[in-house]
Amino acid sequence: VGTFTGAGQPKVGDSVKSGQLLATLDSGEASAQMRATQAQVRAAEAQLALASDTDRRTQTMVQSGSVAEGAGVQSTQQRALAAALLDAAQAQLSLNQVALGNHRLAAPFAGSVTRAPDGIGAVVSVGTTLFEVDDLSHLKLKGTLGEQDAALVAPGAALSIDTEHGAVPGTVTAVLGT
Repeated sequence: VGTFTGAGQPKVGDSVKSGQLLATLDSGEASAQMRATQAQVRAAEAQLALASDTDRRTQTMVQSGSVAEGAGVQSTQQRALAAALLDAAQAQLSLNQVALGNHRLAAPFAGSVTRAPDGIGAVVSVGTTLFEVDDLSHLKLKGTLGEQDAALVAPGAALSIDTEHGAVPGTVTAVLGT
């Protein structure tokens, strides 16, 4: 869940390039989670360093016979546990980095914006569609003709579609019967 901040966002009808920033989501919470996880990684690194040092010293004492072999097993397992905790913290950091990156909405390909939010400040959740970008270089138009006009249209025939922005040339690719 994030808050949509649409400053400078493209509007419906605007052309966008692949990778162009469409909008950002407020990343305050994700940034805080990232900092907390970075601290967890540093703590796990320190814990692993301590456990490794303790294991090294304990193994030396086990070899000299001054401590029981069980103490050596315990120190080795504590080092393994500290290593596993570091791995878990690093994995969580990777997840948080991905989550933080998801607060930047970019155009997946070049095209035209066909849907965009009207304002800013809306709270959005996973699965909410904010933008639609379409490649308008190839459009499929379906239409209906009367029986008397059907003979005038054939695959490969040139056509022109009048829009509010002017005429758009095209080609008939198929004619389907009823």
